[in-house]
Amino acid sequence: MGLVIDDQAQLHLNFPCGARGRIGSTVVAAGRKRRPRQVVAYGLPLVQDKCGFRKDHSTLDHLVRLETFTKKAFARKKQVLAVFFDLEKAYDTTWRYGISKDLFDFYFRGRLPIFISNFLKDRHFKVKAENTFSSPYHQENGVPQGSILSPILFNLKINNIIKSVSKHVNASLFVHDFAIYAEGKHLQHLERTIQLCINNVQKWVSENGFRFSVSKTTCVHFHRQRIYAEPALHLDGQPIPVKGEAKFLGVVFDSKLNFSSHVKYLKKKCLKALNLLRVVGHTDWGADRATLLKLYRTLVRSKLDYGSVIYGSAKKHVLRALDPIHHQGLRIALGAFRTTPIKSLYAEAGEPSLEHRRMKLAFNYVLKLKSLPRIPCHEVVFEAPLSDFSAVTKSESNLVANTFEHFKNANISLNIIDNLHVQCPPPWEEHNITVDISLRKQNKENTSEIAYQKEFFRIKEKFSNHYAVFTDGSKLEEKDAAAVYFPEHPDRSKATRLRDGASVFSAELEGIALGSQKLKNSLNTTKTLLSTVTACRPYRLSKAKISKYSGNLIIRSTWEWTKTSDYKTSNC
Repeated sequence: MGLVIDDQAQLHLNFPCGARGRIGSTVVAAGRKRRPRQVVAYGLPLVQDKCGFRKDHSTLDHLVRLETFTKKAFARKKQVLAVFFDLEKAYDTTWRYGISKDLFDFYFRGRLPIFISNFLKDRHFKVKAENTFSSPYHQENGVPQGSILSPILFNLKINNIIKSVSKHVNASLFVHDFAIYAEGKHLQHLERTIQLCINNVQKWVSENGFRFSVSKTTCVHFHRQRIYAEPALHLDGQPIPVKGEAKFLGVVFDSKLNFSSHVKYLKKKCLKALNLLRVVGHTDWGADRATLLKLYRTLVRSKLDYGSVIYGSAKKHVLRALDPIHHQGLRIALGAFRTTPIKSLYAEAGEPSLEHRRMKLAFNYVLKLKSLPRIPCHEVVFEAPLSDFSAVTKSESNLVANTFEHFKNANISLNIIDNLHVQCPPPWEEHNITVDISLRKQNKENTSEIAYQKEFFRIKEKFSNHYAVFTDGSKLEEKDAAAVYFPEHPDRSKATRLRDGASVFSAELEGIALGSQKLKNSLNTTKTLLSTVTACRPYRLSKAKISKYSGNLIIRSTWEWTKTSDYKTSNC
């Protein structure tokens, strides 16, 4: 696919930005469907220590991993040496030939690599200042800024930097934020281990066209010693500055890991956001309470929530510095007086205290982490929980470890949580939904209930090797509901309400979706007979494709056009 433009002045007329975006969107949609299964099928998955641009991964995974690793080292009377790298102009210096080479190594063949190669080469850019444009310049390297393909291509290229890290050193990579760290009792041995790893990483970076900024690269020595020596590390022949704290993925880590620096940094950011609330919440022309609460949750509470699972392990007197921010934001949003009791603010705004909020977020994260064993920090958190070390050293604990005690006191076992294996099948393994509408051939007015039951049992016998599921949706006045029933597992059956005013068609489809979701997450079955009472047209579902479930999941729908003969829906 190509486009030849003789008159460069008419470039914006002949090739609008929207066309380029639509072409890229088509390629990205095709690549996202094919890439995961194709890469894994050849035994070349993306490295597990990388979280950027990956589903179910976030910056919090790396933060929890680093904090838990360091706390465990402190509990064993060890120290941790960490180096936080800064890639200089990461997107602009990405090696284009290296991208093509990595695509080949990942067994990409055919037209897709050719399209990407043509997409990257022969690119020019101009600089605009007011109404004046500079001369066009040729972009020799790098991926285009602002393109929807650029993050995927950069992600593919930076992926192999983890492979240059030694096996005794841990690494965390999120897009271009890269860090390595290791533990040890003796600083000299730790220095040598980290220095050898730095040399390997620097060699890989030089060979692949990237460049580290030595001035922005920081080394932090995590320890609990009163008398200590500073480490001496070098990057590309220049000494790496050793500092008492460093910001990694938005959280400030200090050498003692007490997070007092991060709390001060966070408080300063939130105070600036509160100024906007004061302006918008003017008593004469300001926004109403609901709008101000939304602004508070968006601008202030979101900052307090981010990383709270990490810095929530700080001392109570350190965390109390954030409580006035929370209370002040609620007072502005509610228009409350300064003398209003704090508990009244919580009740009026429907907001918990920051302590309970942090604990709730920690519970949610632990439950999510338990269901996703492939997340990088899963092994660090669950295989050797920090709570085991904290039993010996009470001071070395964190918010994630404390959740285990709460689950234990509530007699809740985390072992009942199933692993979530959600992998979209590639297009060549997608299955169309088989729809059986033999019951529709019967004349409802002239067919008895017994005849319907006999026909249904015939269909059930035909698909006897399938797992039976029954769904239904109903409407009463303006209220809608959907349900799913599993005869072999009644405890997994579920009913749900829809929003008021929804159609019967939506309720019936919600029942089918609810049953499919249960099959995907809880039941290990490959063939399913899904029976439903519906008034919608069968071809609507027969044209759909199973793209969000496992590759072997087959759903066969038996469309029943009468509710008098369906003894199954009463169970729903």
